Amino acid sequence: AERIDLQNGNLEPIISAPGRGMSFVADHQGRIRFAYGEDDAGDIKVYLHPVDGEGWQEMPNVEPSRSTPLAFNRTDSLVYFTCSPKDGGFGICTWNPHTKQWNTVWSNPRVEASGLLHGMAGDEIAGVRYEDGRPGLALFDGDSAYANVLIGLMKQFPGEDVRFVSGSSDGRLGIVRVDADMDPGTFYLYDRDTRKLTSLLAVAPWIDPMKMAAKQAFDFKARDGLPLQGYLSYPPGEEKATHL
Repeated sequence: AERIDLQNGNLEPIISAPGRGMSFVADHQGRIRFAYGEDDAGDIKVYLHPVDGEGWQEMPNVEPSRSTPLAFNRTDSLVYFTCSPKDGGFGICTWNPHTKQWNTVWSNPRVEASGLLHGMAGDEIAGVRYEDGRPGLALFDGDSAYANVLIGLMKQFPGEDVRFVSGSSDGRLGIVRVDADMDPGTFYLYDRDTRKLTSLLAVAPWIDPMKMAAKQAFDFKARDGLPLQGYLSYPPGEEKATHL
């Protein structure tokens, strides 16, 4: 991993990975704390680099097929991991670097998380994003000020996927992306104090959403009985067609 100076473009080496083709996770102080990747057998290996120590340490009790570190919480006191809940399915867990304790904060019997849900502040994790036919989200605190803001924005764009993708350190200003199956999306600037939403940039302004085909989710089973999900798009204006 290297640190880049945005003023002059110079690169400064920070740390080397304990294996080939690994990814890193840093805390909010810019310190590389985790490295993870697959070994020759295809199993996931996760390594921890202690703040007050030297050298990589392989983490024990990590699922070889599913557990990877995603991000630190705002205070760097917890780390979000993908995981498998005890009752099956898919989940997101937190791991406490001090107590070494695991805690499941989200689970779903059908689908895995597509990512973490960012709050209005740039370093805030507010929930989990997933897709079970349609994009969905689960908030860690449904009564928070952020939840009220997000629900209000979702009411302005019914049927579309609304999420914060970036924000100022104090959460006063945030970048919101709104998109849907027929709409590549638009970025907006949200001002928390004035509650004003200002359009910034369309992702693909040359595409007319009214001319795009909607996606319809459906479930089916493979020949071996494995449940699968798929999407069907009819030509615009032919949504009731039966002989395609």
